Amino acid sequence: MDEGKFPLVWKVAHVTPIFKTGHKQTCRNYRPISLLSCTGTVFEKCVQKHVFTYLITNNLLTCFIPVNSTIFQLLSIYDDFCRFLDSKNISQVIFLCIKGF
Repeated sequence: MDEGKFPLVWKVAHVTPIFKTGHKQTCRNYRPISLLSCTGTVFEKCVQKHVFTYLITNNLLTCFIPVNSTIFQLLSIYDDFCRFLDSKNISQVIFLCIKGF
C-alpha cells in the first residue's frame, strides 16, 4: 500500500467454465468465471471503502447513495445537467463503477 502497487500475483485469475443451460456438449452453454486471489479481493474492498468514504465526506459524490435506485440516480444526474445548462455553467462528470455496496 505504501508503494502504491498492487502485487501481480493478486491479479492472476483462474478461469473456469460454469454450465448454464442446454446441452453440456455445446460450448455456448457455459460461461467463464474468474477466481481471483482472496487477499487481492479483500484489499480492493478496503481501498474501495476508504475511497468511497473520502468522496462522501468531502461532498465529491453528489447523487450516488448505495440505497437509491438506478432510476433515481439517473434522474438526479439529468436534473443537475439541466440546471447547469439553464444557468450557462460548465459541467463535467466522472462515472465510476463502485461495486460491492
